[in-house]
Amino acid sequence: QSIAASSSSDEAQSRLRTSLQYLKSDRGDPAFLSALQEFVQKHTKSDELPDLAAPNGTQEKPKLDMFLTHGVSHGLDILCTTQTTPGDTVLVERPTYFLGDVIFHSHGLNVHSLPMKSARGEQSVGGVDVDALEQGLEDGTIDVPRMIYIIPTHQNP
Repeated sequence: QSIAASSSSDEAQSRLRTSLQYLKSDRGDPAFLSALQEFVQKHTKSDELPDLAAPNGTQEKPKLDMFLTHGVSHGLDILCTTQTTPGDTVLVERPTYFLGDVIFHSHGLNVHSLPMKSARGEQSVGGVDVDALEQGLEDGTIDVPRMIYIIPTHQNP
């Protein structure tokens, strides 16, 4: 209260009091999420993401359903907590995020490597060997996973 009272204007006092209150939404500040959604849509237009159709033929833009975390480790922990049970299998790309294995194992998950293509020469990309994965799932040499963890950009989480 004393901090708010020392603010220079009534508007500043009101904004400070509002910012110190818990929100009705557990997803975060609605104004911030709206601004973030607009920013993401504006700056990812050229990404290879599908265009989202307006609902029911209206002209309004569909809202992105975002879930903010405190980083990749927090996000992985939430996914493991909510989407897996101990004993489930997780397939991971190699190399992988060094804390990924730790997080998966802390949830009692069985971690196995995905079959990877070898990168040869400057033009070769490597990546997951989808054909070998399909074959392994069909013949039972690869357990059916509950989750597959892949990293699209240089094994940076």
